[in-house]
Amino acid sequence: MPNEPASQTPVTCRAEDAAHSAQSAAQDASAAVDEATRALNEASRSAAEASRRAVERQADAAVRIARAFWEESLEANRQFIATWTSGVETAWRTAFDAQTSMLRTGLAFMDASSRSGQVGLQQWTETSRQFQQVMMEPLRAATRAADKLTESTKSSDRGSSR
Repeated sequence: MPNEPASQTPVTCRAEDAAHSAQSAAQDASAAVDEATRALNEASRSAAEASRRAVERQADAAVRIARAFWEESLEANRQFIATWTSGVETAWRTAFDAQTSMLRTGLAFMDASSRSGQVGLQQWTETSRQFQQVMMEPLRAATRAADKLTESTKSSDRGSSR
């Protein structure tokens, strides 16, 4: 009876049970690997998100520090320019006052010694005063320009920081 199906013997039943148990264990192992993979993926995503937030906070802090430094630098430069301009103007005024005093002294001397040179010295004095005013105007213009520049830079920085 070779064509007749073989009946199931206890050995074949045990083999089938063992195969079924192995397949079930393999499925359980596969499910455990899938769960571990999901857990690793979630942990990686969480770590990447935490890292991204930390980098964003550091970048924001760097921008705030740079902006504060820039604003303080602008203010310091404005104060420096104002102080320098004031000092230069004071020095020029002092020099011009000394020059004017010398010319007036010379005028008094000329008046005492000779009336003929008085007209020339008066013209010289007037020309010197005009020259002084001409010399002071660029300084004043530079001061105004520096003030406008620092104010426009300051206001444009305020506008861009919003």
